[in-house]
Amino acid sequence: ADSRFTLDERNAATVAMICRRLDGIPLAIELAAARSAALGIDGLAQRLDLRFHVLTGGRRTALPRHQTLRATLDWSHRLLSEPDRIVLRRLAVFAGSFTLEAAGRVVADTALAEWEVVGRIAELVDKSLVVADTSGAERRYRLLETTHAYAMEKLADSGEFGPLARLHARHFHTHLNDALTVWERMPSIEWLEKLGPEIDNVRVALDWAFAPDGDPALGIELAASSYLLWYLLSLMQEGRSRLERATASLG
Repeated sequence: ADSRFTLDERNAATVAMICRRLDGIPLAIELAAARSAALGIDGLAQRLDLRFHVLTGGRRTALPRHQTLRATLDWSHRLLSEPDRIVLRRLAVFAGSFTLEAAGRVVADTALAEWEVVGRIAELVDKSLVVADTSGAERRYRLLETTHAYAMEKLADSGEFGPLARLHARHFHTHLNDALTVWERMPSIEWLEKLGPEIDNVRVALDWAFAPDGDPALGIELAASSYLLWYLLSLMQEGRSRLERATASLG
């Protein structure tokens, strides 16, 4: 760590952001403190997307699994059963949080039934690799940012990202379409409590759909079915931009 560093009102917000993005993991914060001497607090904050490359060089007296952030996660990952590993990496396709229903629809396949996905998520919650959020009207689940970054690497390495991203986008298109059929019979606040938390999933699904390896036709359908969500969240400008991008893809 940088012995000259002093926490003050000028850097407190950046330090808090770093700790938050590192999910309060003690080893990650310790490694970040060690790197701050070379990178500075602002430089470190700018490189957190590369955390597995940046947060290395722990104490030489520490166990090998405690010397880098990646080594710690590799160690935890090796302790998982193969079905748990599969579910963990596939959950990385979600952004923000997700419901058990969504996870079952997207993560399950012919070898992994929806009911088994639910059980595996419960196992991952017990192992602190998935977080259960009970603060809203509906119980939701999420990966910590550090775990999500690690699981996304595993998903990319598995070759499953493309098919999973398509299933993810298709699920939210169907989910939003179904919600549109009932919104006039449901109070707007109740509708938004149910659909509002999905906005990050809609964003990443649209980003994937209009990426070079995506599915523009599915993206157009998703953009059309999400218009009410953007409106009720007072995100009209972003929603309009998404629709314009979808329209432009028609040529």
